[in-house]
Order: sequence, then C-alpha cells, then structure tokens
Amino acid sequence: MNGKTVKLRGGCVHHDHGILGAAAWDKAEYRRAKTLKNLGYNAIRYSHNPAGKNFLDICDELGLYVIDESFDQWKVPQSACDYALHFDAEWQKDVESMVSKDYNHPCVVMYCIGNEITDTGLPFGGMIAKMISAKFKALDPARPTMIAINSMLSTLAAMKAGQAAEKKEESENVGSKEVNDIVALLPKIMASITPDSLEAIIHDCVEAVDIVGYNYGHNLYEGTHERYPERVILSSETFPQRMASNWDKVMENDYVIGDFHWTAWDYLGEAGVGLPVYGTSKAPFSKSYPAFTANCGSVDLTGLPESTAMYTAILWGAYDKPYIGVRPVNHSGEAYALGNWRMTDSVSSWTWPGCEGRTAEIEVFSPGSEAELLQDGESLGRKPLDHGKANFETAYRPGTLTAVAYDANGKELSRSELKTAGEACKLTVLPEENRICAGDIVYVPIHLEDTEGNRNMSAERRISVKVEGEGELLALGSACPITEEKYQQDHFMAYQGRVLAIVRSTQTPGTIRVTAKAEGLEMGCAEIAVH
Repeated sequence: MNGKTVKLRGGCVHHDHGILGAAAWDKAEYRRAKTLKNLGYNAIRYSHNPAGKNFLDICDELGLYVIDESFDQWKVPQSACDYALHFDAEWQKDVESMVSKDYNHPCVVMYCIGNEITDTGLPFGGMIAKMISAKFKALDPARPTMIAINSMLSTLAAMKAGQAAEKKEESENVGSKEVNDIVALLPKIMASITPDSLEAIIHDCVEAVDIVGYNYGHNLYEGTHERYPERVILSSETFPQRMASNWDKVMENDYVIGDFHWTAWDYLGEAGVGLPVYGTSKAPFSKSYPAFTANCGSVDLTGLPESTAMYTAILWGAYDKPYIGVRPVNHSGEAYALGNWRMTDSVSSWTWPGCEGRTAEIEVFSPGSEAELLQDGESLGRKPLDHGKANFETAYRPGTLTAVAYDANGKELSRSELKTAGEACKLTVLPEENRICAGDIVYVPIHLEDTEGNRNMSAERRISVKVEGEGELLALGSACPITEEKYQQDHFMAYQGRVLAIVRSTQTPGTIRVTAKAEGLEMGCAEIAVH
C-alpha cells in the first residue's frame, strides 16, 4: 500500500448486529468497525454476502481494508431454496450491482467470487470461476479477485461425483454444514489433504483469480508455493486456536498476504459452533436448542471483547498490557470440548463463589518475553511466553491476581490486575454516548456491580429496563449463547453481570431517561441528551 508491505490482520464478520437483528444501522456498523480497529484489526472480510454502503463508508473513514464477497453458492445448492435456484438468472446483475456499489470505495481491496463453493469440486467449476472473475475484471480492472476454498468441501464433492458417475447415479450434494460436522469430530481429516490432491480438483478454479484464499488450509501453503511460486495466498478463514502459528506463516512468507480468523464478532445462527461443552471431550459442530448464537466471536454479541480478541490484539502489537483469563473454575477438572471455532473458554473474572479451594487454570496473554503471575502479592512463577501466552495454576480464593510483563532483559514493561468482585448490590447504567442526534440510536450497557463499582460476572438477575422521554427501547439482550428470551422485551436475564439496551431517539430534541431495575438491587438510571 503506497509502496509499503501491509499484512492483513483480519477477521470475518456476518451481516447481523446481534440483538438488533439484520438491520444495518449506521451507528451499529460504526461501532463494530471502530471496536475492531481499536483491537488491532486492519481488515474485515464481509462473509458471505456483499457489504452495505454505510459499512463501506465507515471503513473508508476509519481506514479498514475490506474483502467484499459475492456468492455463497453457485449452481449447486447447499441447502433447500438457496441462491443456487437463482444463480443462472441473477449472477451477472448481482455482480454489476456489487461493483457499482464498491467502485468508488477505497476500502474495498478485492472481490471474492465465492466462499466454500461445492462447484469447485466438480468439472464445470473452473468454467464458472473464470466467468465470474472475468465479469468483475471487465467492470473493475483495478481490483484483484479471490476465491475462498474449503479443501474438504471440494475434495468431498469431487469424490461423491466420481462415485455417482461409476454407479451412473445422480451425485448427492455436499455443503459447508456437512463438512463442518466432519471437521468438528475428525479434525485430522482436513489436514490430510495434500496440495497435489487438492490442486488436481480445483486448479482451473484458482487459476481464474488473482488471489487464492484457503479456509482452514494452513497445511497447504508451503507445498502449494513450491509448485506455484507466483500464487498469492490468503488465509481467508482460520481456526482461532491456530491464529498464532498461522500469523507466523503470514509474517514469514511474502506470498501469504494476511489472515482472517473465524470470527471477529459473534453472530446469530450456526448455533453453538463455539459453545464450550463440559463433561465430554467431543462435541458436534452445531449444538441443540436452545443454543442460539454461534458463540465463536472474538468480540461477543454485545460488543465486549472476549479473551480471544485480547490475545490477537497482543499478538498484533495493538495492546501493551498483560491480560488475565481464567478458565471456569466451576468446571475445574472436567473433560471439556471447545471445538475448532473457539480458542479458549477463559474469561476475565476472578469471582467464582462456591469454588474456594478448587484448581484455577489461568491464561496470561502478554507482550514481552516473560510473564509473572502473583496471587495476593505472592508470585506463582515467572514463565517464558510462547506466542504471547503463559499458563498458570493455583487454588482459587477471593483476592487479587496481578500479571506482570517483562522484556528480554528482565525489565518490567507493564502490569494488570484482576480482583474478586463483592456481592452485586446495584445496577449501573452506562450509555456509550451522553448526547445523540434526533432519530439516532445509542448503546446502553447495564452492569451488576458491587459497592466499589466492580462488575460481578457471576451475578444473575433478571433486569427490567424502562425508557422515558424522547426515546424508545429498540432491543434488550445479553451475550448469552443459550436463551429462549426475546430481544424485543423490556426484561432480560443478565449474563456475566451485564445486559445491553439499545435505545432509539425520537425526531424531537430533548432528554431520554433510561432506568434499570432488578429484584434486591439498587436501581440505576442515566440520561441522554437528544439534539
């Protein structure tokens, strides 16, 4: 970019805005983009559909690179009534609309012609890839095209097509859902696919584009580069657990231009793909009702950075203090399954009532060369950092954990603390803005806090919210991945000591008053000016 190499520090995002649903409010788009920018992201892959104009306006303003994506299916369906029904009639018009929308947005750095497309494993896939890429190029010669390949999907589609041809039967369709189920239970299968075996299937498809994106294909980079040294590779989707080693490959190899992990922000659907399961070491890709959100976001559904987000921020040099994450002490000693789409189940809490004496597993993510962890002032050890991470154990007791980061010469760089919160006694209403324009929306987190203002992440209360004056309650919810509650109600159960209200102002200047109540707690309120 302007003569300098820029590696893409990216994440994938879905179109929805959590408790707001699918509505693409300007404020919602800005808040998400700004949050990710502050966490060290410089790129977003809009997956798996074209981004809205307001999102692109915001990325232009903030300086975020965007991969804009066209299709999630071509001619072969992956589910009933999907876009494959309309592909032949609509694809050219949709590409024209997409380029027309993106053409004058400097944030858009490439067009993706398809994500995990079943057709890439079939003989006619290359012809379609050339057709779509050529259409993009005819309309916008300046921008490169790319494709996101799932090696397992392409291989399985080719295998089933071959078996059907031998039997002279119609081939059974395969889609991302089936592949993700296989990878969730048998992760080594995907890693067994070689560059040669995959290239024999997808070569015509990938030769049609400028950049080849591999979803979860870290094992393919080196072998592919040896055979095709001019190929530009993008890590279009990465398992969170592999972010550190994959980032090494991005930084060490000129031909790998960036990494996009799945996923930057939690979303509705694909229920429970990142939901921790306790009592077993294996779990399926999707989880059963009432699992509701994917629960695999580095940032949770309400916009709060989880441990994974802080880890990548430290990995990318965007955060300069140690971060303390604690695995759920109430599940200490249990078998558990995180799945491939979650890096850790640790949370930034040292409040585990009823767990005194149990073993606490603690993750410290930190800049520097070494990290030390202290419990109530006593050192639990000083350990070298492996890709910015060190693990500690101790018996849980209420108090204070302190993490200290050191450089290679043993000099202290920074430190951070994690305190046990007292019993929740009050609600605190914390609008993210105190003054908004008429007709706009405002995000209003509401916390369960102790007397000193510490959020108690173990507290559970049903919180009722009332909005008065020049505003109305648009949505209320939490980041809880398992719920039967509705985001359109005026009450919601707190999760990790927090709910989020989203309030819409009227078109009339004045004041909005937001009041939160819960049984046994001091109520909280805040006012927001509307101008």
